[in-house]
Amino acid sequence: MASTRPQTSPPSPDIPRVGADALLAGAARAYPDRVALLDGDESMTFAELHDAALRVAGGLRARGLRPGDPVALHMPNTYWYLVAYYGALCAGLPVAPLNPAQPVGALRAQLRDCGAKAVFTHPANWAGLVEAAGPDLQLVVHVPGTAAGPAPEGAVPLAGSVPLTDLLAADPLHGYRVDPDLVAHLQLTGGTTGRSKAVRVLHRNLVANVVQSGCGRSGSVAGLDEQGGLRVTRSADAAPQAMLPGEGVTIAIAPLFHGLGLVGHNINTLLGGTAVITGGRFDADQFIVDIERYGVTNMAGSPAMFYAMLRSPELGKRDLSSVRLVTSGAAPIDTTALTQLRAAMPGASIVEGYGLSEATMGLTTTFPGAPIEPPLGSVGTVIPGTELQLRAEDGETVLPQGATGEIWARGPQITDGYQDEPELTAAQFVDGWLRTGDLGHFDENGFLFLVGRAKDMLIYKGYNVYPQPLEELLCSHPAVAQASVVGRKAPEVGEIPVGFVVLRPNAAAEAERGQAFLDEVMAHVAAQVAPYQKVRELHVVPALPLTPTGKILKTELRKRLAAVTAGTPGSAGTALDFADPTDRENAFRGLVDKLDPCVIRDAEGRVVWDNDRWSFLTAQECPETVHPSLWRQAGLNTAQGLFEVCEGVYQLRGLDVSNMTIVEGDSGIVVIDPLVSKECAAAGMELYRRNRGDRPVRAVLYSHSHGDHFGGVLGVTTQEAVDAGEVAIVAPSGFMEHAVSENIFAGPAMRRRAVYQYGKLLPAAADGSVGMGIAQWVSSGTIGLVPPTVTVEETGTELSFGGVRIVFQMAPDTEAPSEMNFYLPDHKVLLIAEMVNHTLHNVLTLRGALVRDARAWAEYITECILLFQDADILIGSHTWPTWGREQVVTMLTQQRDAYAYLHDQTVRLMNSGLTGAEIAEELAEFPGELGRSWNVRGYYGSISHNVKAVYQRYMGWFDANPSHLWQHPPVEQAKRYVAFMGGADAVVAKARASFEEGDLRWVAEVVNHVLFAEPDHAAARALQIETYTRLGFAQENATWRNFYLSGAQELSASQRAADTQNHSESLDLIAALGTGQIFQSMAVRLNGPRAAAHRLLLRWEFGDTDEVWTLLVGNGVLTPMRGDAPGGEAPQLTVRLERATLDRILAKRTTFADGIGAGAIVLDGDATVLATFYGLLDEPARNFPIALP
Repeated sequence: MASTRPQTSPPSPDIPRVGADALLAGAARAYPDRVALLDGDESMTFAELHDAALRVAGGLRARGLRPGDPVALHMPNTYWYLVAYYGALCAGLPVAPLNPAQPVGALRAQLRDCGAKAVFTHPANWAGLVEAAGPDLQLVVHVPGTAAGPAPEGAVPLAGSVPLTDLLAADPLHGYRVDPDLVAHLQLTGGTTGRSKAVRVLHRNLVANVVQSGCGRSGSVAGLDEQGGLRVTRSADAAPQAMLPGEGVTIAIAPLFHGLGLVGHNINTLLGGTAVITGGRFDADQFIVDIERYGVTNMAGSPAMFYAMLRSPELGKRDLSSVRLVTSGAAPIDTTALTQLRAAMPGASIVEGYGLSEATMGLTTTFPGAPIEPPLGSVGTVIPGTELQLRAEDGETVLPQGATGEIWARGPQITDGYQDEPELTAAQFVDGWLRTGDLGHFDENGFLFLVGRAKDMLIYKGYNVYPQPLEELLCSHPAVAQASVVGRKAPEVGEIPVGFVVLRPNAAAEAERGQAFLDEVMAHVAAQVAPYQKVRELHVVPALPLTPTGKILKTELRKRLAAVTAGTPGSAGTALDFADPTDRENAFRGLVDKLDPCVIRDAEGRVVWDNDRWSFLTAQECPETVHPSLWRQAGLNTAQGLFEVCEGVYQLRGLDVSNMTIVEGDSGIVVIDPLVSKECAAAGMELYRRNRGDRPVRAVLYSHSHGDHFGGVLGVTTQEAVDAGEVAIVAPSGFMEHAVSENIFAGPAMRRRAVYQYGKLLPAAADGSVGMGIAQWVSSGTIGLVPPTVTVEETGTELSFGGVRIVFQMAPDTEAPSEMNFYLPDHKVLLIAEMVNHTLHNVLTLRGALVRDARAWAEYITECILLFQDADILIGSHTWPTWGREQVVTMLTQQRDAYAYLHDQTVRLMNSGLTGAEIAEELAEFPGELGRSWNVRGYYGSISHNVKAVYQRYMGWFDANPSHLWQHPPVEQAKRYVAFMGGADAVVAKARASFEEGDLRWVAEVVNHVLFAEPDHAAARALQIETYTRLGFAQENATWRNFYLSGAQELSASQRAADTQNHSESLDLIAALGTGQIFQSMAVRLNGPRAAAHRLLLRWEFGDTDEVWTLLVGNGVLTPMRGDAPGGEAPQLTVRLERATLDRILAKRTTFADGIGAGAIVLDGDATVLATFYGLLDEPARNFPIALP
């Protein structure tokens, strides 16, 4: 797209041909008595600033400096910085702004590159200057400390340096006008080429960019006053939102050595704005206080600054209505943060801009009053007088609107190239155009969207970090032969530099020192760079990937890095707004009271729930051993206590894996989902009653058939109260069948796998379990079940209990086979059970289950949206509520679309011939808005295993590849793989190399073969433990993390037996099983090969239920039949007992022998048949190995 001025930009301004000295001169005459600079209690008007600058200019000239001699500014933000800056400009001296925090070596190189003849420095920084100063430096000027830039106590001026006061005592330099073609700035940057150099920003470039931006922001036109000073006049048709010249106030928070800060200040000068100077480490709380204190109207900063603002508790307390313009620059900011900033400052235009030092500063932005609201994610339109083109890789073909290409720019702000770098200049500045190296595309309204960088530069906290100097420093370490640096996305800071190094042959042993060696190499680099440039992660690899021509394949390194650090598939590459406070506010909103300590015990004093064990999640910053996104989620899940959702509706959260909701009515309360265990539910009821009084329970509602939603019912009510009709038990259709049936067949295997899924044997720690993603833990108290007295059959049913009106929606075969949602019309609260949570749920749990129907799941959420459109609050049986009608619909819609996307896209790709594993790689993350939404992150379910589950639902285990039809079982397969690959030792050696390269998924697979072939291979165990640990630490998904770390624990032989004690099952749950279900559970325990030698016929007579059952064992199969045997065949044994006695035996409360001895069981016939029968039933393994054969 060859851009002409789009509709959304103001007209191209007339730009007077003057030097930057005219900026300050014009402001001093237009606003002489207005405060220009405010630094603590010290201030300076525009007239005073102009006078001081002319005196500094005169002092510099008097000391032998002539136009064109570079002057370096080596100091922090202070108002003396701007006095020195304008003094140098007014004398025709190029200014080189230097980062005062950089180490001596870098400072020495930059002083040399810019050819500085003089330098202004500050007491906090002059120690490094002593070592860095070269022989060409003629003059050192030291400035005093101020509130923004205080001087260290006891600081002694540099020998031979000149105090700034000496220059201020000089005669002002009147009558000199700067040639617009002189250099104004030597802006030190890596530019688009990646190595440090000085960009030649001419005075005319600076003036042009300042006028372009300043006039656009204020709706003004630029001109010259009678004495040649630059000034602006507001247009009659200026937008109401435009800045008013002579009335603005800004805070100079951006570093003045950065183009965003320095050029931005010149715009402020043009418009006669007051600049409040701040320095030191950015303090978001104080910054917000200062906005209110000074009535700030406009400000500019980096995304890192705005993220910190959004986290500040001051944001909601202070009046920020004065702010009219906020500009984010230096790095992309995510759209969620932009939305939140707009909500925090609704009267302000909050825009992103795009630019680079080679273009002075700005190329695009959005000005106040633009007729089209900038789309989220865009960096605005081209500023007036500027042309942008998107070109193909050949650098010549201009691409059409909508296509992505490299951005080329032309305009009066495009600079004069690089100081003393003719070849680089020729490569980047071509026929009047700047080749930016950035990639982007335009929409139909001319808004630019950046999509990446053609070069390898990365951005850390708004600072450009260039790999090449870091690679050179890595290679300067005596142990390093080759190095490459790439960026890894990191929440809140942008990207961090990550190094890959190949060691010299004589240094191979260094790698055995592990992290100590890596720390040494990173410290070697850190000592020679600024803090933001440090290499923050390092990997040793046997070789760097190369192209055929010998160039390093950085794309391959990034892929390897993603395998090590990205976590669960779908967690990498998506911009998540860690500054968004909404979830934290909602998770803790309405807290009434909490348990202190939050430790719950049973009648014997055994701890059944301990929420305090997770306190480390909120007491420290996220460590390297936990994915930052998962750390955030886990911290939110620790919120515990009694919370008021709205008047009359309360939730108890953080007392178990699920939430218990209490709704108050005129004559009592309704309790929804009474947790897992009696003890936790009772503790929750006690907490509620001590705050709300002892109100009678009128009904208990089970939202669905999973145990964490009914198991604690006996902590809320009693069977006697239910039998007396005092309390109704309400459940969805099919509840009893499904509540007790899920574990009939596969229960033992599922329980063992659940040890891994929930990390039951892992310690609660930063290097252990951090929860389950949807909650923190499952309580281990007494599980009960009171059968329903009211069954809900149809959507739309309305019932009332204790004055609480409830409308029901049936949602079977979604997250549970029997499930329903509730709407409280008098409160406008929607309780959506477990269909919608602040996490992606499981289409198939890793512990095992029947595959759920993702399509039906989505359809029932759609129905819910349509049924309950006036809901103002959304609550669930897990995680925290959502407030606000719009927010409720957004939450429901995003969750609906997540499950629909998983289903539909899996089926689409399945029908294109892809297998489940291939589809999981293809659908690595959700697109667009879903990909940026916290509530569909894969903390509990994941995109990867849910996609495979959808495939499994339709296609089963076989992927249609004939080679997979009849494979060897794992052990035999492993033996053959290992033999083919040269033996166990060779495989482990190769796997170790892959481990160092970061291909952990491959390491886990091949080392698993070794362990299944040779379980005692020590090196294989050690490598797999390390691999599983690294993979676990990287996961965003809590259950994946728990699986990996539990596998490492099993391999280390530190995993205690998961089920060493005698297990007793819930008597209530067994009693709820039908007798046929009990015998079916025996059928799957029958050892068929051994039973094939027997034919047994047993008759069971239950006196309390009047049931008769016949069990036939034949052909290795147990067949339960209600009533007599076919054909009247006589049984070999008749067993007479009560069903309640059998229940107690199955719950391990008694035994058959005890029952026979007590007369509770009578045997009629061959008693040995019973012993034979039970001898054919296998006892399920409770602690079978998973990570080993």
